[in-house]
Formats: sequence, structure tokens, C-alpha cells
Amino acid sequence: MKYVTSVKHTEASVYKLCSVQYNTYNRKTKYAIMGIGVAAIFGSVFLGFNSTMGLLCLLIGCWALASVNYPPRNMAKNIVEKEKEHMPWAKYELDEEGIWVTSGNGTWKVGYDEVYSLIEDKENFYVFLNPQSMHMMPKASIEDGTPDGLKLFLEKKTGKQFGPVGGALKLQKNLFYFIKKAQQKKAAESGEAGE
Repeated sequence: MKYVTSVKHTEASVYKLCSVQYNTYNRKTKYAIMGIGVAAIFGSVFLGFNSTMGLLCLLIGCWALASVNYPPRNMAKNIVEKEKEHMPWAKYELDEEGIWVTSGNGTWKVGYDEVYSLIEDKENFYVFLNPQSMHMMPKASIEDGTPDGLKLFLEKKTGKQFGPVGGALKLQKNLFYFIKKAQQKKAAESGEAGE
């Protein structure tokens, strides 16, 4: 079986890539910023809003909470400014040997053993080669096959399971995600058995 998918990046897709990477592999930074914000707001409550220090703590807390997602927005902005004239594109052909990536830089093969992790959201699959390098495969652009088929194929070839954006810290969402994933896998397997 061979799967083909492609992506032509836009400003929105670059932001999405940066956001997925940040929310999946930079959670400590995100939660540290949130912790500082919450601590500062609690500090303002205990110090009192009438004091200068209380107001300063409130301002710091609000600023920290409002800027939690600043790092991925800034990273995306820098990439878009640098690549504005020639936004990146890629075509992915997945076969038994590996993932053949074609872009403006040529064609190369990514072996399934090089895959660090697999992440998905409603619209895309993300194939991470390391915490800073990934490929985005839009589900809607799959030319041959279905998103569920490609997902099962990647899981089988890499020996890894797809996880949600943000990882294990989203406990409630994870529970529903893994129940849905098991149902989809069962449905896809029963569909393949019928062929």
C-alpha cells in the first residue's frame, strides 16, 4: 500500500506547526509561565489591591497568563517573515520502505525508525523526527486511502501510537481520545478484514 499526501504552508499552518510543537514538547515552559501568573495573582490578593506591590503582582500575573502562547506565535511570525515570498511545501509518499519527502530542497527518504513520535489533531497528522523537527500531513489531502488507513499504517511501520497534541497532561481529553482511537482502530480493522 502506498499513501500520498501533501501540504502547501500558509501563515495559519506555520502557526499551527509551531503551536503543536510548543504544546507537545515545551509544556514545562508553558506551565512555568502559567504558574508564575497564578502565583503573582494570588500574591496580589494577599498583598491587597490597594498597595503598589499588590497592583504590580496583579499586572505581572495578568501579563504572564496573557502571554502563555507568545513563544509559538513569535516563532511562527519569524518563520513567515523569513519565508513570506516562498512559503514551504512538501509532498509525502509513504510506502513499505519509508516516507519519501519532496520539497523545494529535493527528495529524501525518512526511515520509519527515524520517527520520534506521532501526534494528531482533527485536521492533521504530525510526524516528529525529534522535538523540534516534524512533518505536517493534512488528513484532507490524502490522495490514496483514508486518514484511518494512513494512521494504522504509520503506527504499524513505526511501532509508535498516535497521541494528542499536548501529551499526557490533558488527562480528561486523553481518556476520550483513546476511547475514540480504539473504536476507530477496531472499525478500520474490521473494514480491512472485509476486503
